Amino acid sequence: MGDPESHRAVPGAKDRKVSGARGAPREESAVASHATAAVWSTLLMLAILLAGWWWSGRQVAERADVMGGTSWPTRSRGTILLRASLRPPDVVPLLGTSELVRQRENRPDEFFATSPTGFRVVAVGQAGMVLVQHALAVGAMGSILHGRTVGVLVSPGEIVLPDTGGRQGWFRGNYSRVQAAAVFIGQALPDTLTRDIARRLLAYDGLGSDPVIEALVRFRAIDGAWGRLGARLLAPAAWLDAAWLALVDRMEGAMALRHFTPVKRLTPSPAVPVNWAALESAARADYARQSSSNPFGIGDDWWKQFEKYLTQKQPPDFDARQATLLRDGPAWGELALLVRTIQAVGATPVLVPMPMKGSLLSHAGVRAETRALYYDRLDSLARAHDVALMEARDFDLDNLFMHDHASHPSAVGWLLMNQALDSLVHHARVTR
Repeated sequence: MGDPESHRAVPGAKDRKVSGARGAPREESAVASHATAAVWSTLLMLAILLAGWWWSGRQVAERADVMGGTSWPTRSRGTILLRASLRPPDVVPLLGTSELVRQRENRPDEFFATSPTGFRVVAVGQAGMVLVQHALAVGAMGSILHGRTVGVLVSPGEIVLPDTGGRQGWFRGNYSRVQAAAVFIGQALPDTLTRDIARRLLAYDGLGSDPVIEALVRFRAIDGAWGRLGARLLAPAAWLDAAWLALVDRMEGAMALRHFTPVKRLTPSPAVPVNWAALESAARADYARQSSSNPFGIGDDWWKQFEKYLTQKQPPDFDARQATLLRDGPAWGELALLVRTIQAVGATPVLVPMPMKGSLLSHAGVRAETRALYYDRLDSLARAHDVALMEARDFDLDNLFMHDHASHPSAVGWLLMNQALDSLVHHARVTR
């Protein structure tokens, strides 16, 4: 029979059952409503992103010419402004570091602004931009540089910089995630070259700012199946990362142009022979007056600030340490990577190295034989890669060539380098 209590109705049970049955459609409706809102929000966000992509591209296309050839950070560390600047066929990109930023008479982007010999220069680089970062910039440009000439300034100051300390800081300050993404996700370069660039980048500690790209670089540095498998597994996240970085780059470029004070628009002049000898004579007379306070040809402004540092006694092993870096420093490998990258995108590299400040270094105890290691290594690298080169050793003891000890040319030095660049560019065009 059972316990009568077990058959007793539970108060409100029927009501709760009915209420639950009636609530189900309401819950389904709420879920559908939230899903619809999410879809519309996603579509709205995509529309905003696409509008930003379109607007930024239009801004750059309409205003890219206001930049002129002067180097500035948003262009040197990005992609969209760099591509827009390098698109005209008469432009020669010139890769360098702080020498392209410091205001000096005869700086190439200003000297060639009116195309006096048939081409203009766009300066690419910022203070402390190391050579492997230029390789990333060139790789990111890809086919835009095909058939073009690319000038490379080689700084002895970077050649003698070891992997530790300052070099790491230089890299961190100029690391371009969007350029790295274009190289390692776009995969426009040969696999072996991409691998070698990746291995060199791992010597720096600045990659951690983007874990996805850092992981991809580590996989691309590995030979064999494991490296390829890791890169493929990471590909979806890498593509999303690259798309976002490209959008940010476009927006930053467009906003920078809107707030950029246009450079003076210069009308290209007909290509005419330049009287280099007359210009050099005038430049030497002017700079001799500007560097008369010391026996090394250092600019008076620089000597006044750094005289104590420049005249201090160096340790006994200074010459030996300089010799080691001039012979086998890490920058030589990066220069070779840059040359290979320029050639891989179908462009012709020309090397325009700065000479060492021979008289000052001799005073500091660096022998002529040690300084010759720099010029010898330049010669061997140029021969190995079949690259045209300005012979910088001819100016090792020319006091008026370099403005200071930090690899910044004087007006005389720039003029001589401009003459070499002009000759190398026209020779490259003839022989290509």
